[in-house]
Amino acid sequence: KQLQLGAYGSVGLVHQKFLDALQIHTPVTILELDIEGLIAHARSTKQYIPIPKYPPSFEDLAFVLPPQTPVGPMMAALKSAHPLVTDVTLLDKYETTTTFHITYLSPEKNLTTEDLRPAREKLIALAQQKFGTTLKTI
Repeated sequence: KQLQLGAYGSVGLVHQKFLDALQIHTPVTILELDIEGLIAHARSTKQYIPIPKYPPSFEDLAFVLPPQTPVGPMMAALKSAHPLVTDVTLLDKYETTTTFHITYLSPEKNLTTEDLRPAREKLIALAQQKFGTTLKTI
């Protein structure tokens, strides 16, 4: 079995007959990477990200997702939904409920609950419209 990693390599299991010939009794995985291809896409300049002047605010939002809803695209959509949202991580997934940990940050001030309300409402509306979710808790 082999999995192609685009043009950059592949990963796969060593066939059992080779393992038997070498008297290896555990599965062995081989990873082959095109290092030159990866280096060609590497950034040669470092990106400076200043330390925030104001602390972030955090919130967990739990959504009931329809079956087979991909979580990755939903996280990306939530992260780009509002300028105050700086990070979205998957916190928990249980049955149909998925909880995201949302990080809000303003470069201009400490955020209040009132400052977060428009961002939260936009996240909830986007999740409902684009992914057919319903909010379980705030």
